[in-house]
Amino acid sequence: MKTSHFRSIADTFCHPAALGIGTSQQVRKLRREQSVFAKLGRDAYLLSCQAGERLLIVKQALANLPDEEKKSFSAELQAREEGAKAANLHYEDVSKHQEDLRKQLEEAEGDYARKEILHFVQSKRYEINSRTLANAFAGLPFMGWRQSMRRCMKRSYIIQDSTCISIFKAIRYLSERCPTKSNSKLMASHFRKNIPFLSARFGQAKPELAKNFYFMRKAIVEVCATKIERGALPYRITARYMKLMECQSALDVLLKEQESLV
Repeated sequence: MKTSHFRSIADTFCHPAALGIGTSQQVRKLRREQSVFAKLGRDAYLLSCQAGERLLIVKQALANLPDEEKKSFSAELQAREEGAKAANLHYEDVSKHQEDLRKQLEEAEGDYARKEILHFVQSKRYEINSRTLANAFAGLPFMGWRQSMRRCMKRSYIIQDSTCISIFKAIRYLSERCPTKSNSKLMASHFRKNIPFLSARFGQAKPELAKNFYFMRKAIVEVCATKIERGALPYRITARYMKLMECQSALDVLLKEQESLV
């Protein structure tokens, strides 16, 4: 069900549409018409089925009668055939109108949704990030971005950063607060001292870095030995730390245990 919902949202934004046709008033008008014709379509389908059943009853009854007796039911057969044909034509006509409305609504919703996202970006009321974009997108095209944002902001945000992102944020936080960024020993000492006091907002970074401090210290030493810009330091340390974690020898495992902070 969730996959179907997400696919319908994606289809809305990707649907080609002429500019200017997707106003909130036009979308509401088309939805009201679609609701009316949905009922008409259901009624027309039932009438078509009933007419088909009535015709089938006559045909089955006539199949067992002698030819001379069939003539007395010819008028009834013709009437029911005409009724079934008229009911089918009516159902096809309603279905065609429903399909035309569906296409019009898809185009209007696509244009409306894209314009709402543009208005959201141009409003500059919120920082542009994955969460605010998701909140603004969530209700489209069934409501405007403001209403979608208000409703979604009332819900708790349960999605957390991955462990890798949490580790990077912790390394960036610690490196920014380190008094020196050129002395690898002092920097490693700063990390060793402050990792146990990382707050819960860094997720799994605290236990991971505490357990694998050997690789953290080694990454700091290797990166500080190269000439890099200060702003790139947390990125390079994180990348080197992840690389060292991928390639662990038996000796590394032993030294990791010895330098663990837990």
